[in-house]
Amino acid sequence: MTCKKFGFVVFLSMISLFISAGVLYYGPRNAVLTVMGDLVGVLIVYLVWISLDKIADRVYESIYWRLGLDLVYDFLKGRRGSVRQFVSIFMLISLPLFAFNPHPSNEFFWRVVIPVDITTTLAIMYAITCAPRPKEVDK
Repeated sequence: MTCKKFGFVVFLSMISLFISAGVLYYGPRNAVLTVMGDLVGVLIVYLVWISLDKIADRVYESIYWRLGLDLVYDFLKGRRGSVRQFVSIFMLISLPLFAFNPHPSNEFFWRVVIPVDITTTLAIMYAITCAPRPKEVDK
């Protein structure tokens, strides 16, 4: 099994476990809102990743550097450490989760929302590290 397939299987099994617990104990509405927020968060991370990948060679130029895109690029790529990479992806995924369900109960938050968020973040980090690296060309 390839690296990406293994990560995808683990991701789906963990997410389905937490979502089924959310449906079982807290009702389908909260679980659906969590899934929607999680998917939108993954979409946001993907769009940020793709847009920064497009300007990768120019991210350190003046206009992008002044906007702080060099830091976001380094954080998402993991160049400043895996903890900072985890936190940056976690924050991007968390925004829509909390927008869709702004007032979850404490139990639901700690038993469903945070585990789903952390699992998704780890799956994205795993996919980033499994992604094929372009070969550098000697000049």
